[in-house]
Amino acid sequence: MMNVECGNKVMMNVDCGNKVMMNVDCGNKVMMNVDCGNKVMINVDCGNKVMMNVDCGNKVMMNVDCGNKVMINVDCGNKVMMNVDCGKKTGKKVMMNVDCGNKVMMNVDVGNKVMINVDCGNKVMMNVDCGNKVIMNVDCGNKVMMNVDCGNKVMMNVDCGNKVMMNVDCGNKVMMNVDCGNKVMIYVDCGNKVMMNVDCGNKVMMNVDCGNKVMMNVDWQ
Repeated sequence: MMNVECGNKVMMNVDCGNKVMMNVDCGNKVMMNVDCGNKVMINVDCGNKVMMNVDCGNKVMMNVDCGNKVMINVDCGNKVMMNVDCGKKTGKKVMMNVDCGNKVMMNVDVGNKVMINVDCGNKVMMNVDCGNKVIMNVDCGNKVMMNVDCGNKVMMNVDCGNKVMMNVDCGNKVMMNVDCGNKVMIYVDCGNKVMMNVDCGNKVMMNVDCGNKVMMNVDWQ
């Protein structure tokens, strides 16, 4: 268990037994909780409120609020339920509920560019652009791929097959790569240079540089 605070508050709790739990606060509030057992839970708040909850067991649940209220709930078991409210600029609301019996194909453009393509056979593909650029691609077959850009650059790639890959850049450079197969690799750069490499296979290797040069190498067996 490690707690690291580096000036701009980078707090991490890492337990390499079965779970990897991380809490990261980098000035503009990037909060992440990662459990590599069965579930991957992510909470991200980057100024303009991008909140995501991802459970890679059976369901993929997403809640996204990007200023103009884009709320998406996705359950990849049998049904795909979507609620989209993009009424900030148009004064109108677009509410969608999708039940994936066979195929539901939708193309929606509501002034502020809400484009949704849903094919509920094997894949669920979504493209959402609500003014402040929220782009999501979701494939509920084996993989869940997400690309989110909300002004302050929050980029996430999530593959729920074997690997969970995340790339997060929130202005002050928080870069994370998480592979839940055998290894957990984390790269964090929060202005004052906090670099961490974590491999949860057999070893946990961490390199931490917090301005005043604190270098740590930890090998947990």
